[in-house]
Amino acid sequence: MAGAFDSTTTETVSSSGGGVDASEITGVILSKFFEMVQAVLIVLAAYFAMKWVKRYFSRIETTHLEQRTALNFVDRVLSGFILVIGVTLALKTVGLDISFLVSVGVLGLSYGLKDVIKITWPGF
Repeated sequence: MAGAFDSTTTETVSSSGGGVDASEITGVILSKFFEMVQAVLIVLAAYFAMKWVKRYFSRIETTHLEQRTALNFVDRVLSGFILVIGVTLALKTVGLDISFLVSVGVLGLSYGLKDVIKITWPGF
């Protein structure tokens, strides 16, 4: 029935067969824009957190000169962790779910760094 309202799908059936609803497209564009803004804010928060960690560990290095290598290692691990979490959250906000790939990457990284951690950990 042309121009009738189908209550099961809540869509208007048109006789032309393919109308474009401008308000629906505008709503989708605005929602994607706000998702993108949220993702950018998450990446910026991760960036500032990495800068804060770098500043904190550089301040600690001046008082603990003997443990400079260990502090540099912890600084890089924390910065990498913050970067991975920030990018993962930003991509999740946009709609891309890469948590499985990140978990596999972290598992591989932890297996690859087990000897480094085993050697470095007693230094703490």
